[in-house]
Amino acid sequence: MCRLYFKRIASYLFIISPTTLLSVIALIISLLIPQISFSKSPEDARNELAQKGLSFKESIFIQRAEMGDEQAVRLFLDAGMDPNTNSWFIGSGGAGYGMTPLMAASMNGKTGIVKILLDRGADVNAKNQWGETALIFAARGGHTELAKTLLDRGADINAQGWDLDKRKMDTALIAAGRAGHAEIVRLLLTKGAAAEDQMWTGKTALAIATEKGHSHIVKILLEHGANPNIRECIGSFGCKTLLQKAAPYPEQVSAIVK
Repeated sequence: MCRLYFKRIASYLFIISPTTLLSVIALIISLLIPQISFSKSPEDARNELAQKGLSFKESIFIQRAEMGDEQAVRLFLDAGMDPNTNSWFIGSGGAGYGMTPLMAASMNGKTGIVKILLDRGADVNAKNQWGETALIFAARGGHTELAKTLLDRGADINAQGWDLDKRKMDTALIAAGRAGHAEIVRLLLTKGAAAEDQMWTGKTALAIATEKGHSHIVKILLEHGANPNIRECIGSFGCKTLLQKAAPYPEQVSAIVK
């Protein structure tokens, strides 16, 4: 029976072209042979870090993540550093306590580092002291491909930061709208971001984009159904409509009243 089985396989192999045969063999190998790990032992990794003049410290790990140093980040992880470690950190796109290497890499657009960290167990929805996530940092910095990676790996699209009094602040959409990053605004809206989410002042992404004079962002938000009738109310200062805020920008007024 076995001989007959192998004879049939052999007859099929003669029919298949050499190129197709190589492809089939490669596929079989990829399915049958487990992925080879090239990680180093903790001791070897720490020794190599020392040779590079890098101390095995959380702050150095986070700094290397922000810089996009993939080799160093892998060494830190191999040496036993927790991918979710957090520390005080000042980076190009923010600062505070509770900053993780994933946040540091996201604020600086280091997609390669983000993928390494996520593959090694980094929490995609971890928050710093201000409630900010890696996605909020990516949106604020205009890093579209990185934001896509985070969303594909389960990032909370509507996560919202807070201020010292725990009052609502930026979502990824609000952060991207304030900075004028049209591509990320489109991405977030397409993926289901809540355009009606408000900061503690009552400001939405639409209100902030209007305030900043980002006419292109205002148009995108309105095209995706953002509500132009939400009023912003701040204590004794009273309430303002979106049209009142848009008054200095005729192009925005035209978009709103359509």
